[in-house]
Amino acid sequence: MRQYLVLVMLSALLSACALLSKPAPAPELYMLKPDPAAAAAETLPLTIRIALPEVAPGLDTARIAVLEADNKLIYYTGAAWAAPLPQLAQEFLSDAFGRSRAFRIAGSDQEPLRTDVMLSTAIHECQVDMSGPQPVIRLRLTATLLNSETHQALAAIPVEETVQAEANHMAALVAAFNKAFNAAAQTIIPAAAQAARAAESQREEMP
Repeated sequence: MRQYLVLVMLSALLSACALLSKPAPAPELYMLKPDPAAAAAETLPLTIRIALPEVAPGLDTARIAVLEADNKLIYYTGAAWAAPLPQLAQEFLSDAFGRSRAFRIAGSDQEPLRTDVMLSTAIHECQVDMSGPQPVIRLRLTATLLNSETHQALAAIPVEETVQAEANHMAALVAAFNKAFNAAAQTIIPAAAQAARAAESQREEMP
């Protein structure tokens, strides 16, 4: 009888260990995609490099951040970005600049480009805000256009976007993130082009 009980307990223990060691399912991965954009009225004969963005603490991850009512930062399980946020934002901005045709060439710092200007971005907020009755996407960043040779700042472009998600499920939240990033690009691209154009005009006027 004692041996039988020992065997039963051992079998139960092995079953529990098997359950505990079962790997969690892989999260669903999401991307950000620029909206189709009308070509800029003028294409500057300049090359722009999109540097890898800097991000606030807690955002240097592929996990999708959520801010709760007590300012507690948590992350969704079962869903994530397809790349850590800095790489995701860099790829988005590089693609958005390329589609706009505001500059002759737009690329990231992963590409061997000789560039005229560089876009440096600091992302201060990029999360789902659950402090209210409905989920809201908050995106706050500062984009700085720099002369690639001298690193002189040509323009600082602050952006703050707030987009309410249509529903509290991941597809709707990602759609709201996408809307916020596209709205940010619509502010950054023309402002960067204007600053680059002004700097180029000043350079040409120099004796």
